[in-house]
Amino acid sequence: PVVNVDGYEYTWTNERLWRKNRQPNGDGSMGTDPNRNWGYQWGGEGASPQGSNDTYRGSAPFSAPETAALRDFYIAHPEIAGSLDLHSYSQLVMWPWGWSSALCPDNTLHAAVGGGMQYAIQATNGLTYVAGPIYTTIYPASGGSVDWSYGDQGVTSFTIEVRDTGAYGFVMPPEEILPCARENMQGALALMEGVLGPA
Repeated sequence: PVVNVDGYEYTWTNERLWRKNRQPNGDGSMGTDPNRNWGYQWGGEGASPQGSNDTYRGSAPFSAPETAALRDFYIAHPEIAGSLDLHSYSQLVMWPWGWSSALCPDNTLHAAVGGGMQYAIQATNGLTYVAGPIYTTIYPASGGSVDWSYGDQGVTSFTIEVRDTGAYGFVMPPEEILPCARENMQGALALMEGVLGPA
């Protein structure tokens, strides 16, 4: 599923690497970053208050229709036990927090599940994905979905940054797509097993 539907559609124009949605900001700029618009520790480090910035946080928590819809879905489904966002790129398996360098209260659980995901990915095609909390593994990112789903809803939550580590960056060659999908499917299955137990 693609959360940022209008933003994704817009990437098929001459702005292939557009990351925000297409919501007008009222100041002549366009778009809110859906992964800076969630309501847990919204507006902190790693999220911009400037509408023209790629990491613009929005005018308020859940001001983007995409994040508001997903929030409502989570709240309507308290049985959700695990969450996984797929982003590109860097080959990383990450968990809360993005807003702070402090370890989340369930860091031991996240590290164990994340380690299982890391192992499952590597066992598929031999690629190494580095595992750790968002803030210290990639960079500070306040207002993210992983922090909200864990911090507000208590869901064991992860982000995977898929292939590669910089040679291709955001534009993955076609021959990389299926191997990337296969290894990250195994990572997702390891998350399910880590949260729900063996099948």
